[in-house]
Amino acid sequence: MERERSVAKQLLGEGKKEKALLLLKKKRYFDKVLDQTNKQLNNIEQLVNDIEFAQVQMEVVNRLDSGNQALKRIHQVMSLENVEQIMGETREAQAYQEEIDALISGSLTSKDIEIAESELDKLLATLSDQLPEAPTHNLPTVADKDRQPTPDRPRSTRTAVLAS
Repeated sequence: MERERSVAKQLLGEGKKEKALLLLKKKRYFDKVLDQTNKQLNNIEQLVNDIEFAQVQMEVVNRLDSGNQALKRIHQVMSLENVEQIMGETREAQAYQEEIDALISGSLTSKDIEIAESELDKLLATLSDQLPEAPTHNLPTVADKDRQPTPDRPRSTRTAVLAS
């Protein structure tokens, strides 16, 4: 570009004004063509960027759609009632496990001890209903001389059995 300008100066110095003007017009024309070409290239580059961005957006939408369809399939298999039931069972199992852990570790609260003692009292009450009453009056005493000798007989051994 600068070369054409120096050639135009040289032509003017030689008195060739028409040729210098033609050369400057030609230079100006090529400058405009170059500027238009750059603008068109910029437009093409912008269009390519827009297309790439649209493709990314389309991919995002497709993935969101796939995710929504997968969630719908999962929700068909797993109902809200089913989840609530499972969560309730899980809470019950956790509470039961905590009770077991508390018993194993021996960390009973005073309320637990009161409940256990109350259960023991109820058991004792039911057992006392089953036992015969002991006499309340004094039994006659027998003097040693009035006792009759008992024949020697084998003594039976008693075995204690734990109630279950």
